[in-house]
Amino acid sequence: MERGSFYKPIEQAEAHAKQENLDTARKRIEQSASASMERKERGVENKETPSGTQSDRNALAAAQDGINEHLDDYTKAQGRAVERAALCKMRGDGKVTDLNARLGNNFPIYDVASDRQIASVKCHGLNDGATLSEGTRNAYLRDFEEALGQGTSPEKFSNAARHLHEAARPESAGYPRELAASPQAAEAYLRENAKLMIPEDHAGTMRNELRSRLLSTDAIEREVASRRLGLDLHAPDHEAQVLKTLERIQGAGIYSSEVKQMLDETSGAWR
Repeated sequence: MERGSFYKPIEQAEAHAKQENLDTARKRIEQSASASMERKERGVENKETPSGTQSDRNALAAAQDGINEHLDDYTKAQGRAVERAALCKMRGDGKVTDLNARLGNNFPIYDVASDRQIASVKCHGLNDGATLSEGTRNAYLRDFEEALGQGTSPEKFSNAARHLHEAARPESAGYPRELAASPQAAEAYLRENAKLMIPEDHAGTMRNELRSRLLSTDAIEREVASRRLGLDLHAPDHEAQVLKTLERIQGAGIYSSEVKQMLDETSGAWR
C-alpha cells in the first residue's frame, strides 16, 4: 500500500480531532488570510490596471490632489492624501462616493464608499515605516474598533449609520444597497462589513498584529481582543469570524513612504 493512501485517514482524523487546537487554527487562518488577500489584490489590479502601472500613477496623482486641498495643515493633508488614494483604488467596484465631500467635512467614522463596500480611511505613523510603533498600532486598532461599531461612542456610530441610510436611497449609486433598508439595517451592515483602509505597508503589519491578539496563547488576551471587536471567542465559527475580520483591514492603494515623500516635497505651511 502506498504511504499516501495509508496515512490519509490518519491525517484526516488528526485534522478534525481537535477543532479548538490553537496552533492548528493559527496556521490555517494565516494561510487562508494570506491567500485571500493575494487574490483580492490581483483582482483589483486586473480590473483597474490593464497596463499594470496606471493605477499606481492615478493613486499618486489623487493623493497629491488631496495634499493640495490642505496646504495649511499637515495632519489634514496626510489624511486626505490617503483618502483620495483609497477612492482611486475602489473605482474597480463601480461608482465611488467621497463621504467627506458629499456629506460634509469630517463625516463621522467613515470616509469612502462604493456600490460594494464602505471604509474608514486612516493614516498614522508616517515616520514608522512598515514596522509600526506601539502607539501607532494601538491608534489603528481603535480606528478599526470604531469602524466595526465597537468604539467608545455608540452615539457617534448610530449617527453615522443614520446619515448613511438617508444618503443611500435605493436608486442611489456609490453606496452599498444594504444601507438603504433602514437605520437598523445600516448599523448591522456596518458592523459586519465596514473596512479600515490604511497605507499598504501598514495594512500587513496590522493584520499580523490583530492576528497575534485574536489567536494569542494568553487566554485573557484572546478574550479581550475578541470582545473589543465584537467576536464571540466561544462560537463554533470563531475561526471563520477571525478570518473575515482580518480581511477587513485593507491597503488604501498607496504606501506610507510615498505619502511622506509627497508631503516633504510639497510647499505647505509645515515647511
